[in-house]
Amino acid sequence: MTEDPVSTLLRYAAAMYGQADGGPAEQAQKRGWVDAEGRITKAGSELVEALAEQKGTRSAFRLG
Repeated sequence: MTEDPVSTLLRYAAAMYGQADGGPAEQAQKRGWVDAEGRITKAGSELVEALAEQKGTRSAFRLG
Protein backbone atom coordinates (compact mmCIF):
# COMPACT_ATOMS: atom_id res chain seq x y z
CA MET A 1 0.00 0.00 0.00
CA THR A 2 1.45 3.37 -0.96
CA GLU A 3 1.21 6.46 1.18
CA ASP A 4 -1.24 9.15 0.09
CA PRO A 5 0.35 12.34 -1.33
CA VAL A 6 -0.70 14.63 1.53
CA SER A 7 0.87 12.28 4.09
CA THR A 8 4.04 12.23 2.02
CA LEU A 9 4.18 16.04 2.04
CA LEU A 10 3.52 16.29 5.77
CA ARG A 11 6.17 13.68 6.51
CA TYR A 12 8.63 15.61 4.32
CA ALA A 13 7.72 18.90 6.01
CA ALA A 14 8.17 17.30 9.43
CA ALA A 15 11.60 16.01 8.49
CA MET A 16 12.69 19.35 7.03
CA TYR A 17 11.10 21.81 9.44
CA GLY A 18 10.18 19.88 12.58
CA GLN A 19 7.65 21.58 14.81
CA ALA A 20 8.95 25.11 14.25
CA ASP A 21 6.44 27.76 13.26
CA GLY A 22 3.28 25.68 13.53
CA GLY A 23 4.42 22.21 12.60
CA PRO A 24 4.41 20.21 9.38
CA ALA A 25 0.85 20.93 8.25
CA GLU A 26 1.31 24.69 8.55
CA GLN A 27 4.71 24.54 6.86
CA ALA A 28 3.24 22.55 3.95
CA GLN A 29 0.45 25.11 3.60
CA LYS A 30 2.87 28.07 3.80
CA ARG A 31 4.87 26.55 0.96
CA GLY A 32 1.77 25.98 -1.16
CA TRP A 33 1.94 22.19 -1.07
CA VAL A 34 -1.55 21.87 0.44
CA ASP A 35 -4.46 24.30 0.52
CA ALA A 36 -6.31 25.60 3.61
CA GLU A 37 -8.52 22.48 3.60
CA GLY A 38 -5.51 20.16 3.50
CA ARG A 39 -5.92 19.16 -0.15
CA ILE A 40 -2.82 18.72 -2.23
CA THR A 41 -2.04 21.52 -4.71
CA LYS A 42 -0.31 21.34 -8.09
CA ALA A 43 2.97 22.35 -6.42
CA GLY A 44 2.46 19.65 -3.81
CA SER A 45 1.81 17.03 -6.48
CA GLU A 46 4.98 18.06 -8.29
CA LEU A 47 7.00 17.76 -5.08
CA VAL A 48 5.58 14.30 -4.32
CA GLU A 49 6.48 13.21 -7.85
CA ALA A 50 10.03 14.57 -7.49
CA LEU A 51 10.45 12.85 -4.12
CA ALA A 52 9.21 9.55 -5.58
CA GLU A 53 11.76 9.78 -8.40
CA GLN A 54 14.71 10.00 -6.02
CA LYS A 55 16.72 6.81 -5.94
CA GLY A 56 18.93 7.64 -2.98
CA THR A 57 20.34 10.41 -0.92
CA ARG A 58 23.13 12.72 -1.83
CA SER A 59 25.48 14.64 0.41
CA ALA A 60 28.09 17.23 -0.31
CA PHE A 61 30.95 18.01 1.98
CA ARG A 62 33.16 21.04 1.86
CA LEU A 63 36.64 20.62 3.25
CA GLY A 64 38.99 23.41 4.16
